[in-house]
Formats: sequence, structure tokens, C-alpha cells
Amino acid sequence: MEAPSPPAYRLVRVRDGGAPVGDGLRRWLGKVSPLHGLGAAIGFGRRFDHVVEQRAARGRGAAVSPGQARLVFGEALDLRIDPVRLTHRLADAWDDDGDVRSADQAFVDGGDWREITYPVSDSRSHVEMLDLCRWRADFRRTSRYRVLAEQIAAGQAPRRDGVSLKSISDLDRHYLRGLALIESLERQGLQAVSRASSERRPPPALRRAPWREWVERDIGVAVAADGALVRHTCGRHRFAAAQGLGLASIPVEVRLIHAGWLAAAATRLGLPPHRALPIALSEVEARHRR
Repeated sequence: MEAPSPPAYRLVRVRDGGAPVGDGLRRWLGKVSPLHGLGAAIGFGRRFDHVVEQRAARGRGAAVSPGQARLVFGEALDLRIDPVRLTHRLADAWDDDGDVRSADQAFVDGGDWREITYPVSDSRSHVEMLDLCRWRADFRRTSRYRVLAEQIAAGQAPRRDGVSLKSISDLDRHYLRGLALIESLERQGLQAVSRASSERRPPPALRRAPWREWVERDIGVAVAADGALVRHTCGRHRFAAAQGLGLASIPVEVRLIHAGWLAAAATRLGLPPHRALPIALSEVEARHRR
């Protein structure tokens, strides 16, 4: 008798614009640092292959430091895709059999993502950015602006970008920050964070909290079990603006892969998973271009 499949991960709600505890620290540590060098240098390929095969067989579980993966696979994780082809996103956190996990804790995962993947159009911040692309300086006429203004008038202080909007001036500043981003992308396109010029930065009065600037990274994506890309962690405003502006190509960074997808690709290519990954990612990139 075939063993039952492990249950799907369950969605854990976080406040809009919020994040699980420790999210900022994990993002900072997720960047390549000397802390990852030792693990990346000693037997990484063998350990990585074992993890992928084990998680694919179990249908559950996460492993491999994102920082180590970045150090080993390098530019193979940097793709350019058509933003229109990125239609779904992964939740910021989920329940893994009673253990609440943040989306950026691991590079390899073998679980069932069906209940933690949803359309990007379900995100309020995504819809707000699309509206801003259309209305620009007339943003106060949008329905979302009016809803937020009513919440502020009722003393509810909605949150965006980890900040409570306590006044109309706070709300206007939030929208003006988004408008500055849109205008910058129109001038320069969307560049990789490491190569973006200082012109992209908004004026000081419109900048986000300092810790959010420190942990800024390229738009994150994850490779699902079927090889489809889904948006993952950082970059939701840049991604929404890129869609709203109709940009043909944007840089993204792969920060999570499904073990089942990579195990199948490795078998097809006749290579161990750590050797198959760069080739498989180039194939994924080709399918997500215009």
C-alpha cells in the first residue's frame, strides 16, 4: 500500500507590509558573507546532491543555506525574465507541520506549495503600484488611496513597508515614494541592485526605513515543482512597477528551488543535481522570456 503524501504547507498570515520576526536579519545574513565560505568550500556538492534527492523523495523539508548557495552557484542564479510571465508569488511564511517558517530560510525545499502560492494580483501592495502607474500624480483619486485615507481617519493606521501610516502626510509620502520609483524605472529601466546608479534612490524625505535599504536585494524568485517561476521575498514594489510600465525584461535572483523539480532535471540531464542546476535554470529563464 502506497504511503500517503505529506500534507501541504499551510499559509501563515502576516501584516501587509510586515514580515516574520527576524526577517531583516535573515535577509542580511542571506547575502554572501565570509560566514558561508567554509560550508561552501567543504563538500558542498555532495551534501547538496544528498539534500535534493532526500527532500524530493520525502516530499517535505527544507535545507541548504541561501548564502552558501549564492557563493557556490553565483551568476547562475541571476536571470532576466519578462515580468508579465511572473503571475504568482510564494507566501512570506508558512506552517510546516506546526513549525512556522519564513520563506527565505532555505535554498532547497521539497514540500507541497499549492496552499502557499497565490496570484500576485491578490497582493494589495501590487494593486496599489499598478494603480499608481496609471494615475501617477493623481494618485489621490484612486480607490485604494481613499480606502487607506478612511482607515487613517478612523484611527486604524494601516501598515506599508513595515511603517504605520498614521496621518495623510504619511500616506502621501508612501505614494510619492512609489511614484519616484516608477519615474526612475522609466528613465533607467530596472537594473540589478549591484549595478543600479545612485539616481534610482529617492530623495531622503521619501526613503524607507534604513534597515530596509541595507537588506535591499534583487527581485527574488523561486522555482516551483513544475519549473514555473514564482515571485519570492524581496522586490514586490519594483516588480509591480515593472509590470505596470510594461518593461520587457527585468533581473531576478533565484533564492529557492523545489527539490522535486531539480531531481527530475538532474535525471533528465544525466548529471548530479549541483551540476544540473545551472543548465536547468538557463532552461527556465528561456521559458520566461518574451
